[in-house]
Amino acid sequence: MKNIRLSPLVSAILLTGYSSVTFAALGQNLSVDIRSLAMGNAVTADPPGISAIHFNPAALTKIEGLQTDVQGILADFNIEREFSVPAGYNVFGYSDDPIVCNDGPEVDADICTDFKGPVRGDVEYPSLYVPGLKKMVDLGKGMPVAAPTAGIAYNPPGSKMTFATAMYAPLIAGFGAEDGNPGNFMGQQVALERITYLSPSMAYQINDQLSIGGSIGMSYQALALKNDLRFPNELIGMLRMIDDVVCTPFKENSDVITDILLLGMCNAEEGMNPFGRFGQLELSAEQSLSPSYNLGVLWEPTEDFSFGVVYQSAAKMRMKGKYHIDNSKAPREMIKGLMSSPTGQILAAVLGFPNSVPASESGLVSMDLEYPAHFQAGIKYKLLP
Repeated sequence: MKNIRLSPLVSAILLTGYSSVTFAALGQNLSVDIRSLAMGNAVTADPPGISAIHFNPAALTKIEGLQTDVQGILADFNIEREFSVPAGYNVFGYSDDPIVCNDGPEVDADICTDFKGPVRGDVEYPSLYVPGLKKMVDLGKGMPVAAPTAGIAYNPPGSKMTFATAMYAPLIAGFGAEDGNPGNFMGQQVALERITYLSPSMAYQINDQLSIGGSIGMSYQALALKNDLRFPNELIGMLRMIDDVVCTPFKENSDVITDILLLGMCNAEEGMNPFGRFGQLELSAEQSLSPSYNLGVLWEPTEDFSFGVVYQSAAKMRMKGKYHIDNSKAPREMIKGLMSSPTGQILAAVLGFPNSVPASESGLVSMDLEYPAHFQAGIKYKLLP
């Protein structure tokens, strides 16, 4: 990400180390063609009809006359997420992580005495980002994601040229969960989609055995997420130790000397915890026009055998949108404590920390994202008539 105005939160995150969220392309080629999906999209040498625009534009030469195609695809994002801890799990000596520890408030210990088995944090419902509303919409528990596609192709009588265009979604995925789900730190709501709304295509039959083709995809790209934040690393564990051990005698008896020596950190009303919720981030970014192209070759010397290759280009994007962050009390109190001490103010100035962390903040965000290039080759061989 670049040019992202998150100065208060970024300053706080610098205290906690580096953390990132990784997204997987769960819905790649999900909403292009039903027949292709049933074959694992292994159709490079035998693309089905108008959907050849995406899988191998050269195969459009197999279309005769005028052809239209309308499909409706329903997808159930029943994603399972499971969490467990390794042997010796701890963060700076602390292991009382409420997500994986069974110990209740009656157990006054920093070390977990009863770890849970594998913890489930499954996805509870599908979500989609709606361009016009510029927000994520939950479809309800058990509801599928509906993804219609449509296309048209024309081969003039006696011509070796075929022209086509289609609307489809080469990438679409979205899911969400309710508050309190253990998986919310990996994404409470996530939506990732690429919708090709116009794809002018052309194919040329060089001879009876060989065809070439190309298409230009004009696509809409969007990314949206709502994510709980926490940073269970050693530095946050050390800050908890300072609050629990070093600051305990001075909580109600601080003075100028202790403020100077302890950088004001003991003045915080709530201390940092590596297993505590740091805040919540909501972000959405989109790009209305993201062009790419597909190039394909199809060689079919006999009716039983064919060989196809396709290159799908990358698409480099500069997506723009908005973010909103709700900061928890602990990081706000930590900065407030630093600002109450002259030595803490010096440390904050050296590290570039803000003078305060607001309860919430919002602003504009831009993101460099590249939809990756893809090359595929395939062989079709008909074993039986």
